[in-house]
Amino acid sequence: MLPKGTFNFPKDSYGHVKRRHIQCPVPIVPTTILADLRYALRNYHIIWEISEWKPTPPKDPILVKMVTPNIALVLATWNLTKLERAVITGRL
Repeated sequence: MLPKGTFNFPKDSYGHVKRRHIQCPVPIVPTTILADLRYALRNYHIIWEISEWKPTPPKDPILVKMVTPNIALVLATWNLTKLERAVITGRL
C-alpha cells in the first residue's frame, strides 16, 4: 500500500477515482541473468527508483528475491539503453 497522497489518481467529473491501479512498463530481464536463476521468474521482483510517478520505463532495474516481507536479496542489476527504453514504451 502506498501512503495517502503519494500518487494522485485520475478522477472523473464527479470526483470518483477512475482507476486504482498504478502500472508501469517492466523491463525484460537479460538472458545472461535469466540463465543464472534457479526458479521461475514469477518468484522474483524487479524494482527501480523513480523520480516521478509517470508510466516510463526504468533506467537501472534491480532483480530481487524476497527473503522475508521486509528483506529483499539483490540478485542482479543492469542498465537499460535508450533503445531498450524506447522499445518498452512502444516508441522506436
